[in-house]
Amino acid sequence: MLEVKRSGYYAWDKRLESKRSIRERNLTELVKKEFYENKQIPGSVKIAEMLSKPESPVNRKTISKIMRNNGWKSCEYLKSLFGSGLQSHIHEKYQKINF
Repeated sequence: MLEVKRSGYYAWDKRLESKRSIRERNLTELVKKEFYENKQIPGSVKIAEMLSKPESPVNRKTISKIMRNNGWKSCEYLKSLFGSGLQSHIHEKYQKINF
């Protein structure tokens, strides 16, 4: 058992989702959409520029954290790691990408 008091559990269970977690969930969906619509090419800087608006700016580091947590890596990042001549050393998941 976790030794959690019953009243504490029910208080936690009834608690509403915070504004921060709602915003992060919405941003994750937007980042996923932009990432896959643009063929997994843009990195966090480009996606932050695409999503930023004057009334609600988006920080590059926030986008970077979202991408890292979901395992999304841009083709440009992979190209910088492996170069265009090292196709044989790239994991099979990434071999289909044309650098």
